[in-house]
Amino acid sequence: MIHFERALRKHYQETIAMNLSTTRRALGLGLAAIACTFTASAGRAQTTKAEALNIAAYPLTIDVFNRYAAVALEIARMAKNSPAAVEMKGTRDLPLDRQIQHVETSPAVMAVLKAHGISARDLIMTSAAMTAVLTVEMAMQTGAGKNEYNKLDWEASVPDHVKFYDAHKTEMQKFQDD
Repeated sequence: MIHFERALRKHYQETIAMNLSTTRRALGLGLAAIACTFTASAGRAQTTKAEALNIAAYPLTIDVFNRYAAVALEIARMAKNSPAAVEMKGTRDLPLDRQIQHVETSPAVMAVLKAHGISARDLIMTSAAMTAVLTVEMAMQTGAGKNEYNKLDWEASVPDHVKFYDAHKTEMQKFQDD
C-alpha cells in the first residue's frame, strides 16, 4: 500500500509539473508565484477542514483581486532586490490566521498593502481561494481528481469561486506580462 501511495504521489507531482504552464497562463507567472509564496500552494493553502470552509465562505471580488494582484506584483519586484524584506519562509504549514499575522509583522509588506488599500487577511484569503480553485482545476484537467493530497482544496473551491475565476479569467490575464 505504501508503494502505491508513493507512486500516486509521484504521478500527481509529475502531472502538476507538466501542467504548471497552464497555471502560469491562467494567472500569469508573477501572480501565480506570489500566490504560491503567500499560501504555500506547493503544500496547501489550508491545514484543516475548518480553514477550507473559511476559505469557501470568503467572498471573492474583482476589486479585491485587482488590489491583491497589484500587491503581489509589487512584492515580487521587491523580492528581486531585497528578498529578506518580504521573507515568507517557514509559513508553509501555518494556519491561515498565523500566515496573516506573519504578513502583519513585515513592515515592507504592510507598507505595500496600505498603499493598495488591502488588508493582510484579504491578501492571504484571496490567495488561498485562488490557489484552491487552480488546484482543483488542474486536478480535473489532469485526471488526478479528488485525492488525499488535494481534498481540502476541493472543500475550499466552491462554485462561487469557480464562477468568479471563469468570469474574470480575461481580466486576470492582464497580469501575465507584468
